[in-house]
This record gives sequence, structure tokens and C-alpha cells, in this order.
Amino acid sequence: MTPEQLRERLTQVNGDRMALAEDLFGVADFLRTHSSVQRALTDPARSQTDKDSLIDRLFRPCRG
Repeated sequence: MTPEQLRERLTQVNGDRMALAEDLFGVADFLRTHSSVQRALTDPARSQTDKDSLIDRLFRPCRG
């Protein structure tokens, strides 16, 4: 997702913006404390599909 796509999606939020902010900070905290995941998501040798799959496996239980 590009920054522009993220910005567009954030402007379309119809729910609780505070809950969204808490979720985003939660993801940032998770990545800060799990450097191996951060490396996996920023590794240029990994495909975008592989990175998307990792995100789905990690955060699917948290999605509403």
C-alpha cells in the first residue's frame, strides 16, 4: 500500500478514529519489539505476496 492509498483509506474511516489510532500504534509497537518480523517485511528479496501473507497470518485474529 502506498502512502497515498493509506491516506485515502484513512479519510474513509466511518467508525471510531480513536480505535483505529490505537490499532495503528499497536502495530507500530509490535514491529518495534519484533525485529525479525520487521526485517521480513522490509526484505527486498521477499515477494510482496509473501509479505502480504505474513501480515495476514499475524494480524488476521485481530481484524474485526
